[in-house]
Amino acid sequence: MYIEASDPRIEGDMAIFSSPWLRTSDWYDYNCNLTFWYHMKGADIGQLDVRETSSATWNKGDHTIWSRNNSNDFTWSFGTATIWDIYTPGKFHFVGVRGVSFQGDIAIDDISFSECPSVETLCTEDEWGCDHDPQCVHK
Repeated sequence: MYIEASDPRIEGDMAIFSSPWLRTSDWYDYNCNLTFWYHMKGADIGQLDVRETSSATWNKGDHTIWSRNNSNDFTWSFGTATIWDIYTPGKFHFVGVRGVSFQGDIAIDDISFSECPSVETLCTEDEWGCDHDPQCVHK
């Protein structure tokens, strides 16, 4: 997945790649990681954030758990975002933000979980998941 910074994109435009609602099969008493590869190239690169949307009452809402900006590297880099609470249903968002000019593209690849119990989607194949609430409705 990538965000292309060329016209008609303007500074501050965002590309968002979101997971479905996820949870682990068992309660997990320590943190696990969301891992991925990213590439940020260009003189006017913007920003790449990983955000977690939690449904936990103690941590409800959208939280940035990893961020990079102004990176101008010619190689792929490995990213690790620590997940604080995945037993409670949550979603993950990769947010690419366009910089000041067309010279700055961002890409992500090979997203996975490490040091976590099994991660599963909250809804079945016969259900739709709501965007802002961990509810499942039949198709």
